[in-house]
Amino acid sequence: MKKIIIIIAAIYVSAKGASLTITPSNIQGWAPYDIRGAGTAVITANHPLNGDGSLKLNLTTSTDKAGFAYQWNPIGVNPFDTATTLGNIDTLGYHWLRNSSSTVPNHLQPSIKIMWWNDNDSNNNFTVGDTSGFLVWESVYNSNPGNTAVPTDTWQTQNVISSNLWQWTTGKGANENYNVDISEWITGGGLNHANSTPLSANTYIYGVIVDSGSGWNGIFEGAVDNTSIGFSGNSILSNFEVIPEPSTNILISVFSIIGLLRRKR
Repeated sequence: MKKIIIIIAAIYVSAKGASLTITPSNIQGWAPYDIRGAGTAVITANHPLNGDGSLKLNLTTSTDKAGFAYQWNPIGVNPFDTATTLGNIDTLGYHWLRNSSSTVPNHLQPSIKIMWWNDNDSNNNFTVGDTSGFLVWESVYNSNPGNTAVPTDTWQTQNVISSNLWQWTTGKGANENYNVDISEWITGGGLNHANSTPLSANTYIYGVIVDSGSGWNGIFEGAVDNTSIGFSGNSILSNFEVIPEPSTNILISVFSIIGLLRRKR
């Protein structure tokens, strides 16, 4: 048993700042999320960034929506893990592209969300008294309220770890406070709204989503790549490719390893 733990620990050390190569045949925990209407989220070669592909997001009407999510510990599947909390998050970002063929308003671009869960009864499992939802970075609300046109046909880097995020609570809806960052959410900020839900440093973060839509009038084509999220110095960068590089090694989610190490003790 000790030998197994040592081996896993060694993998954990090497996985700090790990890069996952996500392909159509090996999505490594990623999956389409909240697909509505004719919206699509598919890994293609249409807009390569640093390889042969990226995640293409496509919408054709205002009711379409398309997202892709990575849930390393989905609600109700495994016990709460204190390694990935709002108080520990220190990396959140992605690369995005808007294709010039898009006809939706020219300020719209892909967004990023983190999935949160308050374990209100402290039983390490999701029950009726718990709350969950998203913290969302969306440029139209959090960084571009003037609706300035965004660049097209060129990849943009978005680091949002220190940016403002708005809150969505399951069963309540949107908390329309758009000027609250993570440190303020932790200390009780953003609560002056009917749909607000208190968060804390112990609020569990269990996934990340990149998406586009809904309510975007027209056609949208865009892409996302190099999505990154991390906690306490341990991060994962997800690189979307059609065909992985020949030298790509098997990588294990650093967040899964943290949980495994904890359970082995």
